[in-house]
Amino acid sequence: MVVNEAEMMELFPELTFIGKLGEGGEAIVYLVRTREDEDLALKVLLHNDAASIAQFVKEARILGEFDHPNIVKVYHTGVRGRYYFTAMEYCSGGSLHYRIAEKRFDDVQAGSLVIKIAQGLQYAHDQNVLHRDIKPENIMMTEEDEPKLVDFGLAFCAGEDVSALEAVGSEGYAAPELWDNPEKVSLQSDLYALGALLYTVLTRILPDPHDVNFNYLFDRNRAYIHFIVKAMAKDASHRHSSATQFAKELQVIVNSSGRPKLIW
Repeated sequence: MVVNEAEMMELFPELTFIGKLGEGGEAIVYLVRTREDEDLALKVLLHNDAASIAQFVKEARILGEFDHPNIVKVYHTGVRGRYYFTAMEYCSGGSLHYRIAEKRFDDVQAGSLVIKIAQGLQYAHDQNVLHRDIKPENIMMTEEDEPKLVDFGLAFCAGEDVSALEAVGSEGYAAPELWDNPEKVSLQSDLYALGALLYTVLTRILPDPHDVNFNYLFDRNRAYIHFIVKAMAKDASHRHSSATQFAKELQVIVNSSGRPKLIW
């Protein structure tokens, strides 16, 4: 479905369209401004088939019920004309994907960033929601450098039919079970992706799921290697038990980073 921007402006007279923030296979996102001079991100669905609409509405419902500083906030969702839309918090810092390309995070910055994402993820898990697609592109940054989890379009909620799940995820970040046995999805699947995300923030390289190269971490706190090995274990039972445990163990590493090294 082609979005007619002139039609969109007529359907949303209370908004001023500033520009396009991004466009993917499922939706297009505009930067808009309200009459109260507040900037929002307006996400518009590009398809009108039943499956796409159901997924779009599901994501809007999930995010609309969430309230956590590290998960993007949805303010309103609905239908205008032929367009399904969601009005959400605008994160002016862009995606973590671009932030990684622009700068090198030191040990403390990298760990602290991922801890905040883990806290947002724990909140989602407490609401019985698994994200299933954590990656740098699905984390937006505010002007104050606060990370926000976005895109719950592939989320799995408690009570849904697990046998109907299909293989989903993004290469390098998806846990092995998401490809091989998608019905075995668990919170540890999200924690695998979180470990892979930490690797990318530290190295600026996509991890190879078959053979993670830790040589890129030679100048980092060595504790990160053992931590990521645990987080990205192929056997889900060997990973962290929760995002809270993940964050607590990572905080220990952050606290030890930057200290003078002993000279023998």
